[in-house]
Amino acid sequence: MLCGSYRSMKLSEINEIVEREFGEEPGLVEEIDEGLKQETYRVKYGNEKYILQLSDKLGEGDNGLERNVKAYQLLRNTEIPVPELITEELQIYKENSKEWKYYISECLPGKSLESQMTPELTIESGRMLAKIHSFQSYDEAGWLLPEENSFSVVTFEQGSFKDYVLKNWRESIETFEDQGWDELTEKSRDFLETHGEELPEDIEPVFCQDDFSTQNIMVEDGEITGIIDFDMAHAGHNQRDLVKAANGFWMIDPGEDTEIRENLYKGYRKEKGLKEDFNRNESIYRVETLSGLVAGLMRMNHFNDFEKNFYRKHLIRIIEEAEKELI
Repeated sequence: MLCGSYRSMKLSEINEIVEREFGEEPGLVEEIDEGLKQETYRVKYGNEKYILQLSDKLGEGDNGLERNVKAYQLLRNTEIPVPELITEELQIYKENSKEWKYYISECLPGKSLESQMTPELTIESGRMLAKIHSFQSYDEAGWLLPEENSFSVVTFEQGSFKDYVLKNWRESIETFEDQGWDELTEKSRDFLETHGEELPEDIEPVFCQDDFSTQNIMVEDGEITGIIDFDMAHAGHNQRDLVKAANGFWMIDPGEDTEIRENLYKGYRKEKGLKEDFNRNESIYRVETLSGLVAGLMRMNHFNDFEKNFYRKHLIRIIEEAEKELI
């Protein structure tokens, strides 16, 4: 049985892949397309559900799927709950001229946090992110390259973590300019020119998911059952990863109320301390990471006109708030 609208895989191809692993065709195949960068399906055998995730990006620079599998392997013996892998390594599927890499994991119980947020779960999510940041530290910032029993680090093309952040920030502002958001573009550039160089040069790089969002946190009966999707993981600054996560949480119920943001920080501090420079860095990272989230969704044509106008106004407000905090 087939549910959903498929992007590129045929049902026969999906059936062939999972039959190879389980010995029989699944009873149900359902596409999961919300917020995912990889092609992802839920397959069902009786009462058991599994996740099949695939990618046709086979180059060395497109190793998000490899990062995800390696993260699941390395995190499974920690306090961070992740899915159990059915295929321990990535597998290859070939059909005529097409070639895919894929893995299968258990389907974690529950639903995403996005549909059931509470102050208690937001606080617990902050604790969980602190645990993720405590998992591994690195000598330098950069992309994580999966190796046999660990990750190695490939330095960002821009060089330092600060230069990487500033480049992405400028690209976000260019997106606002292309959209014709003149006031936001001007305020963003002024803020970047005034405060961008204040970002720390020297950080202590740690394992950052870079996508710690409510869609990637599974919850059942008021308990977090697992964290999924580490394909964007890198060695970076824990403060930025925390602030980016807080912005993502805020975007689920956006407005001027900062309780969601503060609850995430509260939970984080219960597990892991934050350096004295966090408050000032937070103001800058709040503008930078929210700009990146909004610009990225705009480039994906995710927003309708109402949402575009909403975030344009709120970004201006958030920049003005940050300017006052940094005086």
